Amino acid sequence: MWCNSCQIQEVENNFKNWTGENEEIGYFIQQTQLKAKDFDQFIQWMPYEGFDHIKKIGQGGFAKVYEAIWCDGPIWNWNSKSKKWESNDSCKVALKVLEGSKDSTKFLEEISAYVECAALSVQKQTILRCYGISQDPETQDYIMVLEYMPNGNIRRFLEQNSMKCDWPMRISILKDILHGLLTIHKRDLIHRNLHTGNILMRNNFNGRESKIAIADLGQSGPPYFTPENELYGVLPYIAPEVLRGNAYTQASDIYSLGMIMYELISGVPPFSNRAHDQTLMFDICNGLRPEIKNIDKLANNFIKILQKCWDPNPFNRPLAYDLFLFDNYGELNVKNDELFEFKYEIHPGAIYTSRELSIYTQYLLRDEDEDEVIEWRTEKRLELSGR
Repeated sequence: MWCNSCQIQEVENNFKNWTGENEEIGYFIQQTQLKAKDFDQFIQWMPYEGFDHIKKIGQGGFAKVYEAIWCDGPIWNWNSKSKKWESNDSCKVALKVLEGSKDSTKFLEEISAYVECAALSVQKQTILRCYGISQDPETQDYIMVLEYMPNGNIRRFLEQNSMKCDWPMRISILKDILHGLLTIHKRDLIHRNLHTGNILMRNNFNGRESKIAIADLGQSGPPYFTPENELYGVLPYIAPEVLRGNAYTQASDIYSLGMIMYELISGVPPFSNRAHDQTLMFDICNGLRPEIKNIDKLANNFIKILQKCWDPNPFNRPLAYDLFLFDNYGELNVKNDELFEFKYEIHPGAIYTSRELSIYTQYLLRDEDEDEVIEWRTEKRLELSGR
C-alpha cells in the first residue's frame, strides 16, 4: 500500500543512501521520489553490486541489454508498524547499459518520460516500468534498470508464434499498442523511435491486462545526441517529413504505427527485401510504401486506417485518441497460413536497429517551388551507392 505522507519523510531520510556521485542524477531521483504517487513512479539509485547472475541478452544501436537478478526487489508496501518500506523478493530485471553515457545525463529525459507515463498507465501497464538507475563500475556508463520481458519484442514473437497468433490476437496487440501510444501523447510527449523492436511482449495473453509494453521513450540515438541536428532511428519506420529535416511530431509516431500495423498484418518487417540506404530514403519521401499482399483477403477497415497512418501529409493522419476509440477493424475469412508469411528473407542491407541516418538526409532537398517534391542530388546519390 502506498502512503504519500509517509514516503516523503522516509525518502528524505534515505537520500544519502539512494543517490550516486552525480549531483544532477541525485537531484533528479530525489525530486522523482518526492513527487511519486504510486510505486510505478518511484525511481531509485541502485548499486551495481545489488545485481546477480548478469547475462547479456541483446545489443541495440546504442545500448547493451542484460538480464539480471535484482537481489532486493522492488518496493511494494509501507509498513506503518515498523516504519519501513517492504520489498518484494528478488526478481529478474533488464539492465540497459547506455554506451557513452558516463559524461551525459540526457538519458534522464527518457526516464522522466517513463515516470510521467506510469501515472497514466497503472491499470493497463502498456508502458515498460523503470525501477531506477545504476552504473557500470568498469565503464562508468549509466544503466537503466527496467522491467524484464521474457518474450522479447513483437517481431520475435510473431516469428516464433505465427500459427498461434490469429487475427483477433493481432488486433488485441494493436489495441494495447494504441493504449500505450495514447498514454505517451496524453503527456504531450513524442516517442520518436516507435517500431516493433521497441514493443515488448508480456507473458499474459488472456484477460484485460496488456499483452505488450512500449519501451525506449524518445531515446533513438546515443545519450549525447541532439535531435535538432542529427537523425537516428530505424529507416522504414521514420516519417517522410522527418527524413526531409522537419521535427518529430505526434503525427510522426502515427506514421510509425502504420508500419507496425503492416508488420502485424503481414508478419514481415517493412522493406525487408531491400537495403535501408539513401535510395530507399529517397523513394519513401516520394511516396513508396510496403506492398500489401493479399489485400482482397484483408479487412477493409484495417487497410483504410493503415493507409491513413502512413499518408505522406502528416495533417491527414488520424490521432492516437481516435484510433484508440475505433473498434471496427473487420473480420478475416481466411486461415492464418493463407495470409501471414511465416518465412521470409531479410536483405543483408536491411537494418532494424537504431543508427545515425544524417549522412543520407543531407542529400535530400526541398524543391523551392513545391514543398512536396523532393529533389535528389544525382551525383551524390551515385557517389554514395558506389557507382
